[in-house]
Amino acid sequence: MSVTKSVVSALIGIAIDRGFIHGPDAPITEALPRDLFASAADVARFRTVTVRHVLGMSALDAPDPPRDTSPEALARHARFRSAPNRVRFALEQPLLAMPGSSYQYNDVTPMLAIGALQYTTGVTALQFADEHLFGPMGFRHHEWMHQDAAGIDLGGYGLRLRPIDMQKFGVL
Repeated sequence: MSVTKSVVSALIGIAIDRGFIHGPDAPITEALPRDLFASAADVARFRTVTVRHVLGMSALDAPDPPRDTSPEALARHARFRSAPNRVRFALEQPLLAMPGSSYQYNDVTPMLAIGALQYTTGVTALQFADEHLFGPMGFRHHEWMHQDAAGIDLGGYGLRLRPIDMQKFGVL
């Protein structure tokens, strides 16, 4: 399931190469619409979080199952799954103590990356992947499950690929 995170990282690299995202050290705030942030304070809070931090799981403090099965983590996960826009949900989460140095593996942080991809390119992650990665590599019969109500593909998991296509990606 989490191979999705690796594919998202590759798609971000392609988006950087094509000029949709300014680079790995660009603030995530440059790639996301202002109306996703709850307040000007949230924009300021995320201004120091870069694309590199997001891809390196060094941004959000949002423990989730199965890594954390506390009542708080289970409740967060339920809210995340049902959020109409999971990128907006991610932007409501606390930051790690030291983005860029701290680390926490979770499924919420990748929503910032997938949001950056979709909002800057104007297409879903699957559409972008079909055009720039899956199509050129001959992937077939793939599926990206669990899109939210806003049309944002799930960044942490949900991509289904044939084993041969996963092997092609691994070699890449």
